[in-house]
Amino acid sequence: MIALAVTLKAWRLQLIAEAINGGKLLLYPLPQPAAGGTHTCPLLAEINLPSPAASVAISGLTAILTFAAVADVQAVVDGDAAWGRFVDSGGAFVLDGVAGVTGSGADILMADTHLIIGGFVRIISGTLDE
Repeated sequence: MIALAVTLKAWRLQLIAEAINGGKLLLYPLPQPAAGGTHTCPLLAEINLPSPAASVAISGLTAILTFAAVADVQAVVDGDAAWGRFVDSGGAFVLDGVAGVTGSGADILMADTHLIIGGFVRIISGTLDE
């Protein structure tokens, strides 16, 4: 098993934070493809990410990336959000994460994962720990 220094973990997360600055979070229902793979499901909502899009902190031996707050948007299709894809400002894949409600252990926490066209999508928070 490889064990990295916490400063290296933080640097890796900082690269992710920089990659998504000004990018987007795209929410989708299942099925979720392999990381970065082509999806066959409809886009439920598209959320513009601010710049900076995230911050990185160190807590003990853990580096934590916390996504910045985003504005509520309206869903464009009915469906249950199960995962999200973060893309850079040019639309290129950066990372995929699981979406869920508080207490679910998901990477992207939402007020409600059941989305209705025209209804507001509220992202509560999101983190990546390394």
